[in-house]
Amino acid sequence: MNDNGGSADIYDSPLDLANANDPRTLALRLIAPGKTVLELGPATGRVTRVLSERGCQVVAVERDSAMAPNLEPYCSRVIVGDVERLSLEEVFGEQRFDVILAGDFLEHLAHPLKLLQDLKRYLSEDGYIVASIPNIAHGSVRLSLLNGKFEYKDIGILDRTHLRFFTLDSVLRLFTDAGFAIVDVQRVHQDPFKEPYVDRPQLDKPELSPELKRLIEDDPDAATVQFVVKAFPVNSSAAQLHVLLTLQAQIQEKGKTAFHLEKTIEDLRSALQERDGTVSGLKEQIQILRNHVEDSRQQADRARRTVTELQTTLRERESVIRELQTSNEKLTAWLTKYKNAKEKLLPTGSLRDRVARKLAGSLLTKSAPAPKPYSEPEPNDRR
Repeated sequence: MNDNGGSADIYDSPLDLANANDPRTLALRLIAPGKTVLELGPATGRVTRVLSERGCQVVAVERDSAMAPNLEPYCSRVIVGDVERLSLEEVFGEQRFDVILAGDFLEHLAHPLKLLQDLKRYLSEDGYIVASIPNIAHGSVRLSLLNGKFEYKDIGILDRTHLRFFTLDSVLRLFTDAGFAIVDVQRVHQDPFKEPYVDRPQLDKPELSPELKRLIEDDPDAATVQFVVKAFPVNSSAAQLHVLLTLQAQIQEKGKTAFHLEKTIEDLRSALQERDGTVSGLKEQIQILRNHVEDSRQQADRARRTVTELQTTLRERESVIRELQTSNEKLTAWLTKYKNAKEKLLPTGSLRDRVARKLAGSLLTKSAPAPKPYSEPEPNDRR
């Protein structure tokens, strides 16, 4: 939408009709096909084109003359000028519109209340206004004020071309004073701790007290960067005004309830994801334990096989030892018998024993070869 100041291109961005967090998408959802639409500040015409493709007849009022060529293919009429300085009666005459669309527009006006009052007469019998309006009560602005700062920017809530700033209460009051009943309020959400459209932290969360942090998190307006409203003109009698204010209070309460429900759902979703992560971790640990158990089982099987093999080897060795013991016992018995027999036949120290020893020595001497006598080698044999 046109910023009513510099070039409209500064706010131009692709339009994704599936993105429910885009104020243009929310505004288009409030406009049925085939309507006659007065679009204020259409800028580069991204919304205008969608309206045209849906069979709407669009009349555009655009301050930036450079935008007119972009708008003409999708409009039945393009009016170049400042809407607050135009004579609406001369421009529109008896023409009436089903919808007046003011997307990111009212905050650029010096007198938005007067314009709404003047535009009311140009709505058809069932006509209504759709408007998107930035929220000055967004958490980033609140935190900036806590730091003593209120700095204008090129884009965003504190756009330097904004002449008016609104909260939800002042939006409701503006339309009420202009003779309109807001019947629908939708919100565009942005992180309350970051500067919108820049995604830069406005203030580090750890620097906030828990009470302040909780206060911002629990306020749906702190997370709202824009309001998208739908409003019908009403009779300004006191009775209807009371009904209107009651209705608007209910709308506010409904918005807060929806916000808290969404927050609860988000908390539950986070808890579910955390639980899923815990379950996944437990599954991994169980698998690791199973692998350890399987490894231990395999090691136990190998140990059992080793023990079995050792037991078999031990039994075999025990069998050999028993056989050796049996042989040793037999040999010992034989030697004992031999010794006893020898003692009987050749008592130690007896004449027969000495003769036997002498005879044995003589036999051993005869069986051994006699050593050669030593002789001096001949001179020719010396090396």
